[in-house]
Amino acid sequence: MENPAKSKWVVLYCKTETEKQSWLAALAEERNQVERDRANSFSVPDTLKQAAYIQLSRTSSQKNKKQSHTSTSFKYKSTSDLRNSLVSTNTENQKIEKDFLAKFLKKHKKS
Repeated sequence: MENPAKSKWVVLYCKTETEKQSWLAALAEERNQVERDRANSFSVPDTLKQAAYIQLSRTSSQKNKKQSHTSTSFKYKSTSDLRNSLVSTNTENQKIEKDFLAKFLKKHKKS
């Protein structure tokens, strides 16, 4: 696969034909989802992207401590799985941010 934006190529290796077909189907679905998102003007805010990156890096570092270096596990099979996860956690993140802001304002209001 080519990523012209970064001038990079990605090579995927699958052990079985079934696994290969599964990945090809997931990639095709992801491309279709991207096109639907473009048509609907869907975009993920930068703050949510950054929060997701931080969460994934924390999760990855915790997994690395628990697992050997040779084993690899993927939580998301495609970027659409990741996006769906981000969208579903958006309301949770908003609640956490709202609670934090309320506590922060309450604390500094007393001072």
